[in-house]
Amino acid sequence: MTEPKPKTLEEQATLALHLVIDAWEALPGGKDYRPREIAKWLSDRMSPVINHGRKVLGRPIPKSHTDAVNLTKRASKRDG
Repeated sequence: MTEPKPKTLEEQATLALHLVIDAWEALPGGKDYRPREIAKWLSDRMSPVINHGRKVLGRPIPKSHTDAVNLTKRASKRDG
């Protein structure tokens, strides 16, 4: 039996936050990791759930690092 899809924005945002926390905790602490292990974890686990969270919040998904920096700058100006 599958769980019902979240319907409200609050339910969707709650689920997205749980997914981010699960992905964050997928890399156990107390261990030294090589840069390529961190890069793989970021790419395989964190990026998909962060992008899901962006989608839930109606935020654009950057296509490049430059896009991400520009979106962050715009958000900072808007919020601050």
